[in-house]
Order: sequence, then structure tokens, then C-alpha cells
Amino acid sequence: MKAAPVRESAARTLVQPHVVPFDIDATRRMDNWRANLSWPLAMAPLQDALTSRQRAFLESIGPLTEKDGRFIALLAAGRCLSSVSALLEAALLVQAERTTGLHVVGGPAELEWLRGVGEVPPMTAQRLGQPGDRTIAMFARRIARTASWTPWWRLPMTMLQPDAVAITHNAMLREAAAENGRRVAFRHGEVLFHAMTRRATGTAGAPAGLAEMLTTTLCAEPALTETMRARLAALVRPKLGRYLDQAAADLAAIARAPRLPMRLWSGSGGNYAARALGIEVMRRGGETVRYDHGGSTGMIDGPDSLSLRETTVSTRFVVPTEAVAQLCRAQDVARPVCGFPPAEISHGTGDPHMRGAARLAPRPNGARPRVIYATGALYGFRQLIPPVLHDPVYLDWQLRVAEALGALPVDVLLKPHPEGIFRGQRHPLAYAGTVTSERFEAVMASADIFVFDFALSTAFWTALCSDRPVVLLDLGLAPFHPTIREELERRCRIVTAHWDIHNIPRVEREELGQAISDAARSRPDPTRFRQLIAGA
Repeated sequence: MKAAPVRESAARTLVQPHVVPFDIDATRRMDNWRANLSWPLAMAPLQDALTSRQRAFLESIGPLTEKDGRFIALLAAGRCLSSVSALLEAALLVQAERTTGLHVVGGPAELEWLRGVGEVPPMTAQRLGQPGDRTIAMFARRIARTASWTPWWRLPMTMLQPDAVAITHNAMLREAAAENGRRVAFRHGEVLFHAMTRRATGTAGAPAGLAEMLTTTLCAEPALTETMRARLAALVRPKLGRYLDQAAADLAAIARAPRLPMRLWSGSGGNYAARALGIEVMRRGGETVRYDHGGSTGMIDGPDSLSLRETTVSTRFVVPTEAVAQLCRAQDVARPVCGFPPAEISHGTGDPHMRGAARLAPRPNGARPRVIYATGALYGFRQLIPPVLHDPVYLDWQLRVAEALGALPVDVLLKPHPEGIFRGQRHPLAYAGTVTSERFEAVMASADIFVFDFALSTAFWTALCSDRPVVLLDLGLAPFHPTIREELERRCRIVTAHWDIHNIPRVEREELGQAISDAARSRPDPTRFRQLIAGA
């Protein structure tokens, strides 16, 4: 799905040159930074660039053999794509500065290098994992976690001779462990991983040429000039080299481990430790089962993302219901991806996490409507696929939505995403209204209406399973499966944002107010999403 079409916003004149903040730190150094905010880069070309590079990465590692570094590239894929996505966006941004007359201030040293100034900046240090806790308390938690799904009379044998070992957990995995009759023991994946790899650094490296091949692949964005591609490659090459060498050392260390479960269960394959352990289990001919969580699987038309994150590093991937499994199969997620054998797509009886939110106690009649506006996160110098709005643009949007809601005859509770750069800190939305830091599930029963602008959060799909009205502010960034888009149009009030000529998303206050008014009078039917995700 492309970003929403551009609609020119009247009464805004761009004075050239115009200075705009790159990040939240830069906004703090600028007076009235929101006035006449503009952005050099439109979202549609960024979407195209990131999805095409992701596809190219997948295609480039498909033909590799184990000797060529296939498993190494798979393990490092998340770190490689996350890092390159942010740098690729920065390259497109700097290139767009020259054609728009905008100048972006602040940000990392990489921006100046991309502008052609100075030397290649040193790599920012990144922790590649921390040693886990190996105390008696950790062992006690292993027992407690195993006991949470195991009858007491089976607990000793389960701990001593498990049929499978779970190294992370989520609601679906816990339910499966309790119901399938197997002896499933719990081990902390991070602890197990670090016990095997604590001396791994420097003991092995990626095959010669792998980093260079992937650098060429990821920097070959047609929208970039040849000079910009060369400058981008100079930033990407050392990062990929480091990630791939670390992945090679980790996998080599795990391969030397004499004992490893031959049936391994985990949550998402995006977890680095769980990903590494699962890859080695598969390499030894064992079974790696991943359990889905979050609600968006199958709903978003992004088979390459799901393939890289889950199905290429799993023998079996378990989604909530048969209906979701069918959506995944319709997207061809289980295909042999670029030479990778297909993972089996199986299903459970629904996601218990969503099931628990399905029916909320009614709010008192006649009370002033309570609206909860739940946002996405602000990520700093980081980018996702599909992409999210750059921090200053998204924060400006959040504040405008909060201000518009605050002008309506409703009570508004602002619920920022708990992750991102403001984790554990006061969120800037506090300047626009009442903010809560409680979990979404803890406050959702107090709402009459939910408002979302980020459709990839667990909270969004949880709300769809509830009996409360949902208003979706559609920025055009989530490529919904066509079938799900139709279901969303029946379940939600959808307000489509438009993008002005300065690449800033806007929503008409009158349209938002009408959506809230319509939602307050509606009786939504969540049956379809309960069947899809909650299984009830």
C-alpha cells in the first residue's frame, strides 16, 4: 500500500532555505520548531526503497550454502536490515535536501559524511547482548515457569527429561505447553545463549566477501546517485562486517556445545538468542517451533518480513487460528523462499492474550465519553519495515491529534507506546493532555472509544477484539492484506490522513470529530477479529 496522496495545504508558504530538526534533541534546541514544519523526504519512495532492499537481501542470501555463510547471514539479518534501513533513509534524506531547499539540523555524524563533509565517522558502539543471570534465583524461575504449565506430578520428569525446551515464552506457547501432553521444560534463552558464547568473540569470522556482497546488495538503491551509493556503502560495510563476524562467532560457539535440545520452542525469531539457538537446532536436524504474538501476522501484506523474521529460521511457525494460517498461505509465506525450504504453518485455538480482552465491562450510561489515543513509538536513529514516520514529524502529528481530541466534548487519555526513546521518561504528549504509563490492557476497560494511528501494535489488534469502537487514523503506512482492509472498514471508523506538499501528514479536525461522534453512537461487531485472532 502506498502512502496517502498529496493534497496541497493552503496558507503555508515555505521560505527558502528552511531549517528543520532531524531528531528530538534538535527540537529541544529550536524555538517553535513545529511552526511551518516541513520534511524533505516523502514516505512513498522511502517505503519502496526499504521493501525493495529487504527483498534484495532475501534473494541474495537464498543461494548461499552453509559454507558460504547462509546461517550467518540469517542470524545477522535483523541487525543488518535495521541498521541499513536507518542509513538508507538518511541517504535519501540528504539527497532530498538538495532538491527541496530544506536543511536538516542535528542528528548523527553520518549525516555530515553523506553530505560529503569530513571522514567516515567511527561506528557507534552497540551491545550485542548481555550475560544472563546464572544465580539460584534464575534456576528457581526456571522451575516456576515450567510449573506454570506442568502438573506437579509431572514436574520432576519434565525438568530432567523434557520432550521439548522452551527458551522464551508468550501466551500461545504457554497454552500449547499446557495442553499438548508433552514434557516442555523452560530454560532462559539468554542465559543458555551466553553460557555457550561468552568466549565466542574473535574465535570465528564470516566468510570472505559476504559483507561486501551484502553491502553491494543493500546499497544498490536506484533512487540514489552513484556518489551517494558510494558514501552509503562506506558506512554500511563496517557495520555489516561487524554483525556478520559476531554472528559467525556465536554460531561457531553454539555448534561446539555438546548438549542442545533437539526440540526447541520460542516466541518470535526476531529475538537474537532464540534465533541463534533455533538455527543450530535446525542445522543438527532438530525441530524449531516459533509461536506468533501480536495480532498483525497475516493481516499485513508483508511476506518478506515474515519470512526473514520467522519462517526461514523455523521448522514450524504457529499462528493463532486456521483463518490466520490461510491468510499467511495466501501471501505465500510458506513458499520455498529464494532457496529456503518452507516452514510448516500451523495454528492453535487462538491467542489467549487477545481472548482475555474480548469482552469488557460496560461503561456507565450517560458518562462523558472517554477516548484513549494509543500511539506508536518514537525510535530515534532507527527505521522499521514498513517504515514509521521520522520522530519530529510523528511527534508533531501526535501533538496535533491530541490537541484536536482535547477540543472535543470527550475525556481524553493519551497512551504513548511504552518502547522507544522515551521509555521510562516523561513523554512530550504530557504537554497536550493527560498521559498514562500503565499497560494498555490495564486501562482499556476505562475507554469508550479507542483511537490508533499505528496498526502494527499489539494494542491495536487487542482493541479490535474488544467490544469498544475503534477509530483508525490511516497514514497509509501499513500495507493491509486486501481481505483485512475490508474487515477493518466494517469494524472501524477510518479517517485517512492526507500529505501536504511539505510531506507532513494531516487530518481534518472536522473529519476526526465526526468519526469520534459516529463511534460514540455505534455498536461495533468484533466477531470477525475475535474469530481471526482470539479464536472465540
